Amino acid sequence: MEHFLSGIMYFPKGMSNIPNGTRYFPEGMNNIPNGTRYFPKGITYFPKGMDNIPNSIRHFLVESKDISPVHCVG
Repeated sequence: MEHFLSGIMYFPKGMSNIPNGTRYFPEGMNNIPNGTRYFPKGITYFPKGMDNIPNSIRHFLVESKDISPVHCVG
């Protein structure tokens, strides 16, 4: 999971209660247009380059309300 922590992008401001280890997007996502960085509710696709992220993380990116399963990401 180290590649997940090596990203350079941050989650939106409203998600500041998420543990530090889960705030970063994976490396290689820095070319995503601004409009897609925030993963609107109900999003059904992921940009190219995210196909190597485990399902649990994909679920987290879409339904970020329940953050308990990602506390041990590191």
